Amino acid sequence: MKQTRKSTSRNVKSNQSGNSKYSIISDIFSLIVIIVQIYVCPFTKVEESFNLQAIHDILYFRDDLSKYDHFEFPGVVPRTFLGPLLISTASSPIVKGMEWVLPNLFSVVPSKMLSLYIVRLVIGITGWLCFREFRKAVSEHFSISTGIWLNIVSCCQFHLFFYISRPLPNIFALDLILLAYANWIRGNQQRMIGFLTVAIFVFRSEILLLAGPIVLVQLLCRYISFSRFVLVGMCVAIFSILSSVVVDSYFWGRPIYPEAEVLHYNTVQNKSSNWGTSPWYWYFLIALPKSLIFLTVVLFYGLVVDIRRLWRFILPVIAFISVYSLLPHKEFRFIIYSVPLINMAIAVGFSHFYSKYSNKVIKCIPIAIVLANLVLSNYYLYISSMNYFGGYSMLRIHQLRQQTTHDGLLLNSSYVNHRPPPFDKMRIHIDNLAAISGVSRFLEINHLNIYDKLEYNVSYKDYTHLITPQIQPYNYMGFELLDRIRGLESIKFTRSNQFPFLNVKVIKKDLLFIFENKLL
Repeated sequence: MKQTRKSTSRNVKSNQSGNSKYSIISDIFSLIVIIVQIYVCPFTKVEESFNLQAIHDILYFRDDLSKYDHFEFPGVVPRTFLGPLLISTASSPIVKGMEWVLPNLFSVVPSKMLSLYIVRLVIGITGWLCFREFRKAVSEHFSISTGIWLNIVSCCQFHLFFYISRPLPNIFALDLILLAYANWIRGNQQRMIGFLTVAIFVFRSEILLLAGPIVLVQLLCRYISFSRFVLVGMCVAIFSILSSVVVDSYFWGRPIYPEAEVLHYNTVQNKSSNWGTSPWYWYFLIALPKSLIFLTVVLFYGLVVDIRRLWRFILPVIAFISVYSLLPHKEFRFIIYSVPLINMAIAVGFSHFYSKYSNKVIKCIPIAIVLANLVLSNYYLYISSMNYFGGYSMLRIHQLRQQTTHDGLLLNSSYVNHRPPPFDKMRIHIDNLAAISGVSRFLEINHLNIYDKLEYNVSYKDYTHLITPQIQPYNYMGFELLDRIRGLESIKFTRSNQFPFLNVKVIKKDLLFIFENKLL
């Protein structure tokens, strides 16, 4: 009898060890997915520009605030420097180490493009570590199988891991929210409130719309007392506001609390609608189904089979998206915080399905759904890579002048000691379309070049090179066309008589042109 019990115990431990091993494998796979997406889409768009430029300036200019980008291009509303400060602090030893090791040991000089990859990797790995903590909490609360499925679901669903390495205030907030979710699932209410409060008062005030329903559920279920909630919330809020005011007042050069100005701009003045509006149902009927694709069916299955444990996690998400739908300006990144909990419900559905059915043919259904989703997610990634033509134009112009290697990561041999030939100095004018589609200070590779984004009263004849969306009249002004940069124009759908009865055609177009001044 004792031998039987010992044997059973060993089997259980063996199974747990095996599942733990698969959890680690799924964690590593999720990290690989994030790294691949960074490699395919290293550049950033206009909404990411403030944080990325701030990270660059802290890395390279330190306390020389006069050179910082935000004084020349302050943006519509000020943003906090706390996120960029943390990321640049974590990235700095790697960047500085790389700048010493490569020239001294390998006789090559890295360009700032390599620093861009490092910064994106630091943001991505930070997000991955926070997501891994969330995954571990899900494994503890539901099952190890559910945690593994959570990784699988997130890998085959495009948006979460695509965004998690991007320098957005939403993503800095998402990292804190993932930690809040992990503590919520584990029953550590005070830490949950702490992380949510920092996210609200430092990065994105609208997270209050998510935190409110979460805390309300906790209060109604008596998981935390109202007095404890107020005490923790107030203490963390005061600390967060003071931290932001001190740091941001230094970098902005005036007393400032950025998130208060953002809140006033978006809610009181309601000026966010200037950037476009969408119907009230856009999040529920367009954005989420487009992101989840075939996983939508599994989401409903998961809610049906385990609503008893899922309701307190999903109801706050539904409330958050419902209230947020009242705001006219909508973007998927505004509700990115809801995706981890939605993916958790999908993972519960997959785990239940696999444990309930033993038929091998039926068990192929989840695999088919995952593979189909993975194919479409990779297609999304391919489409997204064509939206950063401004970034590719900057790489190309340095390649054409043989200032960098073909991938833009290293300076050519003539630049080893930062002594380029005099004729290689360029004065480049960057048009607005290029500036908002991937250009950043990390792509200002040669410190002797002049990179100009002047929008009005531009004297084009004074520039050696132009990056512009117009081919005329520059070809008549002494400029020679060097190259064309293509990007996504549209996606065309047509019917087909063969499976899957739909043809998808990606239509590319010359969106930017690189000119060289032959009169200088």
